[in-house]
Amino acid sequence: MNLQEQISRIQSMMGVISESNDTEYAVIEILIPLARMNPKYYYQSVPLHKTEYDMIYVKKGASGHKTISTKNIKVLKTFKGGDNPEMIEYLKKLREE
Repeated sequence: MNLQEQISRIQSMMGVISESNDTEYAVIEILIPLARMNPKYYYQSVPLHKTEYDMIYVKKGASGHKTISTKNIKVLKTFKGGDNPEMIEYLKKLREE
């Protein structure tokens, strides 16, 4: 991960960069098993542009967060906006399977 990617990640975590409703989000599937990760978190929504980096920051649930390689994820579907009801329903359906 280069310096600019690290700065962007830290700024987005701190809320410096706000994601607008025009931002495209991707529903991803994490393909590799992670220790202490609830299986429902194998499906997550992330900003689409983050999937173009070498590494991506994912939630592990109560265990915290982890950075994984984007080679270990699969983009299932993209949506406009982070609070899109269709995306929320799609994630809910995937996590219930």
